[in-house]
Amino acid sequence: MTTTPEMSDFTSIQQRINAAASGRPPKGLLPMVGGERLDMPKRLPFRLEHYLQLVDWSGR
Repeated sequence: MTTTPEMSDFTSIQQRINAAASGRPPKGLLPMVGGERLDMPKRLPFRLEHYLQLVDWSGR
């Protein structure tokens, strides 16, 4: 077990952080669309910054 979510090798949060740092979309993960809408594409209804805050809040 690691001390923080971003240090875990088996979570998508680490992949998303590394992808954001490199400026590329994460491979094998659904992209984030920002917010829910009527014509919702197959994406996560989050902004990356909000997702990171949620993981930070729930993981610590």
